[in-house]
Amino acid sequence: MSFAKPTSLKLTYFDVPGRAEPIRLSLFIAGIEFEDERLTREQFAAVKPTLPFGQVPVLTINGEHVVAQSKAILRYVGILGDQYPSTNDLHTTLLIDQVVEEVDDLWLKLLPSFLEADEAKRCEMRKKVAAEVYPPMLAGLDRVLAQHGGKYAVGDKLTIADVYLFYLFKMSIEPNAAIEHIPSDLITPYAHITRVYNTAKAHPRVVEWEAKNAAPSAMTVTKPNSLKVSYFDFTGRAEAVRLSFYVAGIEFEDERLTREQFAAIKPTLPFGQVPVLTVDGKHVFAQSKAILHYAGALGGQYPGTSDLFTSLLIDQVVEEIEDIWIKLGPSLFEKDTSKKIEMRQKIATEVYPPMLAALDKVLAKHGGKYAVGDKLTIADLSIYCNFNMLIGQKPFVEHIPNDLLAPYHHITKVFNSVKNHPRVVEWESKCAARQK
Repeated sequence: MSFAKPTSLKLTYFDVPGRAEPIRLSLFIAGIEFEDERLTREQFAAVKPTLPFGQVPVLTINGEHVVAQSKAILRYVGILGDQYPSTNDLHTTLLIDQVVEEVDDLWLKLLPSFLEADEAKRCEMRKKVAAEVYPPMLAGLDRVLAQHGGKYAVGDKLTIADVYLFYLFKMSIEPNAAIEHIPSDLITPYAHITRVYNTAKAHPRVVEWEAKNAAPSAMTVTKPNSLKVSYFDFTGRAEAVRLSFYVAGIEFEDERLTREQFAAIKPTLPFGQVPVLTVDGKHVFAQSKAILHYAGALGGQYPGTSDLFTSLLIDQVVEEIEDIWIKLGPSLFEKDTSKKIEMRQKIATEVYPPMLAALDKVLAKHGGKYAVGDKLTIADLSIYCNFNMLIGQKPFVEHIPNDLLAPYHHITKVFNSVKNHPRVVEWESKCAARQK
């Protein structure tokens, strides 16, 4: 379904900032009216079975369409509020997305500390993140802002990248911050992050929002002349991007790095990580989902502003797949094989079933042959590539039962539809032949 401007919006979350605050702020800055529904824990428990993934925030559009996943919602309201150009300006959209996703990576590094009940251990964990984990990540983000920023994160206009960056650091470095034990001078060494943070903080609508709740020069391109995807010689975080280009018939250089080659170029990369996408031989972008959105927009697999509602449906699936993948994170770093097996078996039997059931329900409601209707989108590629790494013939992540998806007919249908797509079959045949 396609529409331009909604007649009503309701954002539902708890009465705390959390994952909803960047969305609230984006809407408020743009002057878009919305109902700011704040739930008690009891109210949430009552509505949880009716929610797309059993979680909040959710956005209710026109009183009937309920959509989940905070970053999917943030992109949607960013488009509505002229803080996210989407397909109107793919280059700027990609710049914005890579900042949003890197800030989210910073956020995810804190997650284990939220699950730690012991106060002393939690304090120790967060101090270690601030002292050892964050400095190279913040240095990378600072370089990117230096390269592409102006007054704000991307040029001289406020975007959702500024809102997202401002909010994360506000939560951790301001007096009475919600996330304790992070030093207040965390971003002081990083002049460009500090500049963007302070510019967003001083924005009149941000000041107004903060007061109200007290007791955030871009280049434009259409079609690139050349594209290069750089990653290691396996599927991982790059495969959905590779498939998106290949399915769409878009030529790209598929650069496969050795560990030695990666080590040599790592200091030159935006965030010191891969995959990266090089556009026209000179613009280098990081963050796999940011790149996937760009690839999807180029290849007709992500409609952007031409169909906001469908884009929102696609994004909520992509982000839920990310949530599913993130649950495996701790097991990827466990060196003891028996502990690794135990962790993954527990994930498969206890953590995944309610998440997969919720995803299956969403696909049943909005899907057709594919995840969102009868046309292949980046949501389908996300589903296929991520689950293929778990249950494929040569799984990237071992010790996950190969019948993981068997009870979930709609996920299985989408997975198989992508697997049997002629261009996917052709791509995987080419990759298998190359590896012989």
